[in-house]
Amino acid sequence: MGRPNVGKSTLTNRILGEERIVVYDMPGTTRDSIYIPMERDGREYVLIDTAGVRKRGKITDAVEKFSVIKTLQAIEDANVVMLVIDAREGISDQDLSLLGFILNSGRSLVIVVNKWMA
Repeated sequence: MGRPNVGKSTLTNRILGEERIVVYDMPGTTRDSIYIPMERDGREYVLIDTAGVRKRGKITDAVEKFSVIKTLQAIEDANVVMLVIDAREGISDQDLSLLGFILNSGRSLVIVVNKWMA
């Protein structure tokens, strides 16, 4: 989970080892939480690729509001949540807000700093 265009779908594709999710430079490409079963070393997992979450005040579109609700519901379905942060932009207030939501959910957390070399 993370803000729009921090690389959540690209990271999911890398973990899967294939281009399963559409990736585009325009924010809002992922509109719904996508549940993807995978197997690694004989164990089964489900990855959930989520829509980017912007600040509440910047969300005006009904579809985007629905996307945010689905993203927050995906946290409840997860055992571990990866919060993806864009290294070029640093940690934003929105990242901290998402971090607080994840911590309050009681889920395990992995912080991913992406676009380090971009």
